[in-house]
Amino acid sequence: MSKTNKAAILAIIAAFFLAGCNRTAAPVETEAPLPIVPMEAEELARVEAAFDVAWTGEGELKINPANCFLTSYYESAEQLDLQAFLRYFPGSELGGEAEFEALRNMKDWPFSHCEKLSDMPVPLHRYRADAVRAVFEKYTNISLEALDYVNAPGVYYLEEHDAFYNYTSDFGLFPLHCVRGEKQGDRLYIYSEEYGEYPDKIMVRLTLEKQGDDYIVISRMPVEDE
Repeated sequence: MSKTNKAAILAIIAAFFLAGCNRTAAPVETEAPLPIVPMEAEELARVEAAFDVAWTGEGELKINPANCFLTSYYESAEQLDLQAFLRYFPGSELGGEAEFEALRNMKDWPFSHCEKLSDMPVPLHRYRADAVRAVFEKYTNISLEALDYVNAPGVYYLEEHDAFYNYTSDFGLFPLHCVRGEKQGDRLYIYSEEYGEYPDKIMVRLTLEKQGDDYIVISRMPVEDE
């Protein structure tokens, strides 16, 4: 190859290289965030009704299981405090003597000093695990087994009975009073006030997400009121 041809080829290669270096990369398209829209009073009223504490039917107090999701704070439903969730869970039955004996062997069972069931100063409640699973999965669309509930402090589960137990003797559920709400796409952000360290109040945000024709619970956390 002559020096002239070699120089011409090198010039072409150099020109191609420089053209590539000067070529501007195409901009990456990003989706704009969905707008946040204030919720109307009628919409907030429907949310409050969905989390109503209880209603009376035929002289019987019936607890709304959705309200149990307002008993703790969690960044995702998998982090929900199951002990607080079960404290006032509806549909409890009275536990028996055999179950009491099994619970006495649990290291953190607070009534191990009682020799028999009748010695307990509070009732022994049994919550069938299939009912708990059904409610949890209905309102979160995730399995209850996503929680480490068997070893969680204050959660008492007997595998042989497939049931949870507690000893609540009062009624401590409270209604949801919406201060305001926001919509962003399929998500609802519901703000309410509750007592932190008395007498101070804190703002709490409940996040719901539309799935199909209904909404599921995503999280519930304290937030700074802007």
